[in-house]
Amino acid sequence: MRACSQGSAGAERLSSLQVFANNSSLHGISHIFRHGSLSLRRVLWALFFLGSLGLLLLVCMERVNYFFTYPHVTKLDEVAAPNLTFPAITICNLNEFRFSRITRNDLYHVGQLLALLSDRYEIRSPHLAEPQLLAALRDKANFRNFKAKPFDMADFYNRTGECHPDPAPCIHSHALALAPALAPYPESPPTPKLPPRVSTLHPILCPNTQPHTPSCAQTPSPLG
Repeated sequence: MRACSQGSAGAERLSSLQVFANNSSLHGISHIFRHGSLSLRRVLWALFFLGSLGLLLLVCMERVNYFFTYPHVTKLDEVAAPNLTFPAITICNLNEFRFSRITRNDLYHVGQLLALLSDRYEIRSPHLAEPQLLAALRDKANFRNFKAKPFDMADFYNRTGECHPDPAPCIHSHALALAPALAPYPESPPTPKLPPRVSTLHPILCPNTQPHTPSCAQTPSPLG
């Protein structure tokens, strides 16, 4: 009696699953749980169903991971402005020391600090230097039979870092001579000729909050 009751309960459960599969709108499930013995058709439907379900879960996981990367799209619109206020600028010099005032002893002690020499006292990136400057650098970097002398950093700064072109002190109008087209205002005075010690090499633009008052401290020419 107990075996019969268990068999009838299993038949009821199977029958309920078949009823659910037949009434379900999920495509393919009704072909898997058909009434009757197991067949090749039911196995193929089960494989296709499980493969489709796995692909669906894989795509869902990929989309969820993509969402948590917080993707965004930046759109830029170009708008033509009739008039723009030109900012106040200062021409600054990247060359802190005048190369013509640097001696062989200076180069021996601070050549690596100035990024001119390597740790083996060889010229760094010679292909980037100008031919005239490279020839002078090679002459000063020739340390064969050279005996180094004591080095004074304060004397080095005072000797190579001054900014007093002949005959007048360095003022902002000298900087305007480097690039007169960058003058902040049209009413700027005519730019004088470039003093012999004001460098025109490697200028950069530095923001300045006060127009017509750029600082020229420590802006010597590397070529003297």
